[in-house]
Amino acid sequence: IMRYIYDFLIFGFLIIDGLLLIMFVRRWLKRRWRINVASVVLFLILLAAWSVIFYGSFIEPRILAVHTQKIDLVKAVPGVITAPKETLRAALISDIHVGFYKRDAWVTRVVEKINSLSPDIIFIAGDFVYSKTEEVKYLTPLKNLKAPLGVFAVFGNHDYGEGRDFATPKALVRASAVKKTLESAGIKVLVNSAVKLRKGKKDFYLFGLDELWTFNANLRDVLKTIGYAATAPHPNILLTHNPDVVMLSEMKDIDLVLAGHTHGGQIRLPWIGSLPRIPTALGNKYDRGLFNFKNIKLFITNGVSEWGPRARLMTPPEIALLEISF
Repeated sequence: IMRYIYDFLIFGFLIIDGLLLIMFVRRWLKRRWRINVASVVLFLILLAAWSVIFYGSFIEPRILAVHTQKIDLVKAVPGVITAPKETLRAALISDIHVGFYKRDAWVTRVVEKINSLSPDIIFIAGDFVYSKTEEVKYLTPLKNLKAPLGVFAVFGNHDYGEGRDFATPKALVRASAVKKTLESAGIKVLVNSAVKLRKGKKDFYLFGLDELWTFNANLRDVLKTIGYAATAPHPNILLTHNPDVVMLSEMKDIDLVLAGHTHGGQIRLPWIGSLPRIPTALGNKYDRGLFNFKNIKLFITNGVSEWGPRARLMTPPEIALLEISF
């Protein structure tokens, strides 16, 4: 319901503001109003407001940016000669949210852009659908993603439901449908599981947690399952939807967390940052980009689609191209 309300407000504002702008111009042309400083200032304010709302609602959400980020995970050990670096080119996206605003045509565009970057590996950090199980049909173009080390994904909260009640049969049906669709597209879905991968001459672990709000995200059990030991190769990269996982006590063995969920704030202003409150315990300070949280590096991507209002402002949809050195 809220998305219809948002659309009603957006279209209503554009229509009313547009009519006022037309009225100003017509009256000036017919010389019914004097052109003075006050009227010009008011006209410019109305024009700026109309332009910002139109741009944020219909132009920026269709801009697909590439954010290149270098991340150094090399840990120098005194007295030990460090082996030559390997660099992993990883493409990260999140929050596809197919269904209401964007469908398979948008997913195709995202896939083509990712493939053009020639990544070694592709990560998708959850929230594949908007609000309905049948929306998984728009995810079909994901089958065309290509990367030598594979494509890996985790669940987001919307892959279960829109609220936080993820134990219902309906929520589990949606998650099952998302997983089945992704696996049929050749994507490995990590649900409290891990894989050992190799880039060049170095190994690394990739962990994937279940959606944090399900209360089923358990890294400790994953470490036990794979027989993880302190002597295991580093780095350890964790793919998750919600960046709040960095606050979990068992994260001490993780070097890098890759997340989405925040949409980068979705609507931002200069010097102010995100206007909406970001729905995480970390808060608006951890909105997008690379952070150091204690001894863990945390990268949060903007996502590639929207939730709530169709608008984005100063935080376009992005594909993060991560150059991870280790």
